Amino acid sequence: MNTIRNIIFDLGGVLLPVDYQVVIRAFEELGVSDAAQMYSQQAQQPLFDQLERGEISGGEFLFELKKKMPSVSETDILKAWNAILGQFPSNRLELLLKVKQQYRIYLLSNTNEIHIRQFLADLKYNNGVEDFTSFFEEVYYSNETGFRKPEKEIFDLVLLDNNLNASETLFIEDTEHNVRGAVQAGIPTLWLNIHEGDTIENYFDENGMLNITNQGAVIFPNQ
Repeated sequence: MNTIRNIIFDLGGVLLPVDYQVVIRAFEELGVSDAAQMYSQQAQQPLFDQLERGEISGGEFLFELKKKMPSVSETDILKAWNAILGQFPSNRLELLLKVKQQYRIYLLSNTNEIHIRQFLADLKYNNGVEDFTSFFEEVYYSNETGFRKPEKEIFDLVLLDNNLNASETLFIEDTEHNVRGAVQAGIPTLWLNIHEGDTIENYFDENGMLNITNQGAVIFPNQ
């Protein structure tokens, strides 16, 4: 960890609490019987991939979802889709500011225009944050890049865009197949097992320096 100079953070699950079960239940309450098969952390139908790659707009996404629940208003569909988003803990904003003093930091998220809009509005309302991008050197949202994790291209984009050495970079992610994708791209990756109660706060000291006592938490290329 002494060689790490750059840190790439995932957003949902790592910094921003998200709950896939909440959004699944919200869709089920709207009458979608196969919501768990339609969308989950492990897999999702192509419609959601298209939204996260920016191949379709938020309006087109809602139009397609409404076909599955024609009697439900777009407002209620939107509310159900945004139900996955939790409130950004203010202490993590403070942590990011400290980490930024020690490392070059970046954000890389599989997300979409609907969730970004809602997340930023919530962040402004609850935390008074006007410019979330200012916490990072660069922010990469999948819908703006045309790629999504675990595709190698999106990791290569961040590295090449910022002239980063992969071996000097740590990626922090909570989804297993995205962890594997980053490792295959040559980036050491900290797998944050949030389902076992793991949190980002466990891996930084009070000054924002990495403090990883359990080296097994980090997966290295060729491991």
